[in-house]
Amino acid sequence: MESENISSVEFVGREKEFEKLKDMIKDIENSKGRMVLISGEAGIGKTRLVSEVLKEAQIKKFKVLSAKCLSDSFEPLFPIKDSLKNSGLEYLIYERPPRVLSAYLINDAGMLLTGVERNENAMDPDIFASMLQAVASFVQDSFSMMGKEGKGLNTLGYGDYRIVIQHSGKMSLAAVIEGKESEFLIEDMNNFLIEIGNVLDSWSGDEESVAPYKMKLEECFIKSGKYDGRYLIDDPKIRQENLFDNILLGLKRISDEIPVILFVDDLQWADPSTLNLLHYLARNTTHDKIGIIGTYRHEDVNQIQNGKVHPLRIWMQNLSREGLFEEIRLNIENTKALIKRMLKNAEFNDEFYSKIYRETEGIPLYILETVKLMVEEGTISFENGIWKIRGRVENLGIPKKIYDVIRRRIDRLSEEDREIMEVASVVGEEFTADILSNVLDMRKIEFLKRINRIEKKHMLISSHNHTYRFVHEKIREVLYNDIIPELREEYHRMIAETMEDLHREDVEEYAGDIGYHYYMAKDRRAGKYLILAGDKAMKNYANEEAIRFYERATEFIGENERFEIYIKLGD
Repeated sequence: MESENISSVEFVGREKEFEKLKDMIKDIENSKGRMVLISGEAGIGKTRLVSEVLKEAQIKKFKVLSAKCLSDSFEPLFPIKDSLKNSGLEYLIYERPPRVLSAYLINDAGMLLTGVERNENAMDPDIFASMLQAVASFVQDSFSMMGKEGKGLNTLGYGDYRIVIQHSGKMSLAAVIEGKESEFLIEDMNNFLIEIGNVLDSWSGDEESVAPYKMKLEECFIKSGKYDGRYLIDDPKIRQENLFDNILLGLKRISDEIPVILFVDDLQWADPSTLNLLHYLARNTTHDKIGIIGTYRHEDVNQIQNGKVHPLRIWMQNLSREGLFEEIRLNIENTKALIKRMLKNAEFNDEFYSKIYRETEGIPLYILETVKLMVEEGTISFENGIWKIRGRVENLGIPKKIYDVIRRRIDRLSEEDREIMEVASVVGEEFTADILSNVLDMRKIEFLKRINRIEKKHMLISSHNHTYRFVHEKIREVLYNDIIPELREEYHRMIAETMEDLHREDVEEYAGDIGYHYYMAKDRRAGKYLILAGDKAMKNYANEEAIRFYERATEFIGENERFEIYIKLGD
C-alpha cells in the first residue's frame, strides 16, 4: 500500500527555536527556572516543536508534566488537575487537609521508638496492629532502596488509610492519615526529623530519653489543629493560596531530585485559575530546577470580543512587567522541506511546491493533511520506489481551505463511523468510551472495535489511558459545525443525561460539564448544575469561573432563584 511509504514527518525547519528551548533546558538544570511561551497560528507546529524538546528533556531524566486546555471545559484548574493526576501527583490538588490519626518515630531496624495516636481514634485494634507491622516493614524496605532510587516521598495505601513516611539519617517518621498527604505535612515531618538530628541513632531503649519527642509529635501532628482534616480558617481565598502553595512545594520537592518541566498546550483556552497558578509558579521558581512551556494561538488572543481584551493578553502583560517569560513566535515553515521529509524519494517540480504553498499558506497542518489526501485519492502515486504526480500541476484538485481538506477526509468514513465522530465532537475535544457508547446505545465492545478502526485507518483521533482526543481541534470543529442545530442540541441533552447517570455519586465534580451540555441543549436543567458548579468555584476562590457559571445559570432559573444568584454575583 502506498500509505506504508509515507514517512512520519521528522522535525524540520525549527532549528533556531529548537536551540533556544534546549538552552532553556540547560538553564533549568542549573537552577534557573524559566517560562517560555510559543505562539503561532493553528497548525503551524507549536506542539510539534515542544514535543521534540520534551524528548530531549526526558533523555536527560526530567520529570515532564503535560497539560492541555480545552475550549469546552469550564472546570477551574482542569488542565493542571488532569496533568497531575496522569503523573501520579493527584495528592497535590486534594482539596481537603489530611487528618493525622497517628505518628511514629522508627529507626532503620524498624523498631518503634515512640508514637502518638488520637484519643478518639476508632480504628479496629486488629487493623491498627497490622498497620503498625506494615509501617515497620515499609520502613525497612524503604531504607533498603535508599541509594538506589534516591530519597523521596514514600506512601502506602491500607484500606481507607494511607501511611506517609519520611527519612533522615537512621530515623524515619511515619504518619497514618485519612485523606491525601499534603506538602505542608511532608514539610513538617522533615523539619521534625531535622530537629532530632542523630541524637537517637544509638537509642538504648530508655523511654525517658524519647519522652520530649513524644510530646513534640503530639503537639505538632495531633493537638495543633493543622491536621484535623479541616481548614483552620475556612476561607475560599486562603484555600486557593494553600492549594497553590501545595502544588509549588510539591514541584520544588520533586525538582530537588530531578528537574521538572510543566507544558501547557492551547493557553488561549485556559481558565483564569490556571493562569493565576502559572503566574504564581513562574514568580516563585526562578531559582529552581523548574521550567514552564506554554503554547497559544496568537490569532485568537489578538481578537477583541465584546469590547474586552483576551484574558491571556492581560495575563501576559502582567507577567511581562515582572520579566517572567520569553516568547517564541513561529513563522511559516519551508513547504518543500516538509513534504520531502514526509515523502521520501519524491520527484516533484518547483511549480508543485509553489502551488501547495499558495493553497495551504505554508501552515504545516494544512500541508500534511493536503498531501495525505492527495495520496489517498491517487493524485500522487508511488511508482518504482519514487513518488510522482499524476497529471499536470495546474489540474491538481488541491482543496483551497483546510475545512475542505478535513471534510474530504471525513467523507471517507462509513455512515456508522461518522455518527460516532459527530457525537464525539459534541462531547468535546476529549471523550470516553463510557459516555459515547451509552449515548449511541452501543455495546461497549462494538464501540471499541469501531473507534479502534477510526484511529488506525483514518487517523482522526488518538487514544491515551482510556481517553480519546481529536488529533486536531479543526477536525472536531468541522464535524461539529456540519451537524444541524436541532440535532446538535439533542446530542448535548443526551450527553448531559448520560453524564448525570454515570456520575450520580460524585455529581458535584462533574457539575460544570453537565451544566455546559444542558446549556448548549437549551435545557432548563442547566440552571441547577451551573449553580452547583458556580458554588464549587466560589468555594475554591475561582471567582471569574463562578461568575461565568452564575451568569449562564440566570438564563434558566426562576425569579426567586435569580435574586439569590445576583446576591452571589455581588459577593
